[in-house]
Amino acid sequence: MTTLKRLRKGGDKKQRTTFISAANMSPMTVFRTLVNIDDNLLIIFKEIEKYFVIELDKAIIEKIFKEAEEDQVSEKKYLLFQGKKKFISRNLVIEGTVDDYEPESIWIKIQNIKENDVKHFNELVSS
Repeated sequence: MTTLKRLRKGGDKKQRTTFISAANMSPMTVFRTLVNIDDNLLIIFKEIEKYFVIELDKAIIEKIFKEAEEDQVSEKKYLLFQGKKKFISRNLVIEGTVDDYEPESIWIKIQNIKENDVKHFNELVSS
């Protein structure tokens, strides 16, 4: 919440005006899902790009698939996207994590999104 102070005309009493940013009106949350590293993952990545009108890091996507075949013993973390979505005051962060005990799948985490966004992606992965 942002508070601005103004002086009233003709006096020194302060009047407070409170502004609530759009981000404060709608709390941000996190979506997390476990996805097999296969063609379905590419579909989910394309849906994320389309939904948020962004481009995920293609080199990182290729690296995810390459390392899924070559290195099935170590934990891996990937940053697919970090930045501001145009015209929205929120920082969108999309990450992937491959656990060492489950190398054939990846945890996709989308941070700083709204409840409606979470609902959309829950429907996507459940279908």
